[in-house]
Amino acid sequence: SVMVCLILGFNNAFSATVGPNNGSTFSNNAAIGVVNWSIPGNAQTSNDVYASALLTDVNQISRYLTATNFGFSIPAGATIDGIIVQIEQQTGSGGGFPGTSENSIKIIQGGVVSGAEHSTGAALPFGSDVYVTYGSCTDLWGLSWTAADINAVGFGVAFSAVQTIQGTTGNVTAFVDHIRITVCYTDAVLPIDLLWFNAMADCMDNSKATLDWSTANETNNDY
Repeated sequence: SVMVCLILGFNNAFSATVGPNNGSTFSNNAAIGVVNWSIPGNAQTSNDVYASALLTDVNQISRYLTATNFGFSIPAGATIDGIIVQIEQQTGSGGGFPGTSENSIKIIQGGVVSGAEHSTGAALPFGSDVYVTYGSCTDLWGLSWTAADINAVGFGVAFSAVQTIQGTTGNVTAFVDHIRITVCYTDAVLPIDLLWFNAMADCMDNSKATLDWSTANETNNDY
């Protein structure tokens, strides 16, 4: 017979992705635009029941549709790596052509619309719902984050649309069916700064193992 000794190595941190989560609080924010969204809370789930903004003239801008309180519970001490926002959206028509575009898309931290602009000015999808993705697992939206910031009820995203039909006037509508957020983070799972860790099974007695590790320092000796 052949004895096999198993050696396992571990790192003290791991990367994780949580979500997508739905928001719980929706509203209009007058920091931008003039047109309110009708029934903002319709953007909580994907069900073809919409939050909508009726834009009646060229270059008319909607207020921010804000979604916050996403119910995250990221562990304290985790490093936030990136934020992904997905907005399920479409536009109505103006003379048979797409009528609205992204105007502004920003993150909400502590209840305040802030951070880097993520609108590209792209036209909203025409005629059917499409999830459009903003951000990535390496995009912090121009801000510094803690786990508490993400877990707070004031964390979320703001979306504004603009009418873009040129050379004519008329009513067009921007529709948002759903807003969801995913957060990427790195969690330090041990209360020590673990450089490396090995577990080696005893080749003669598989009920035993030899543990070997190295730490840079200990930050909490209560464990």
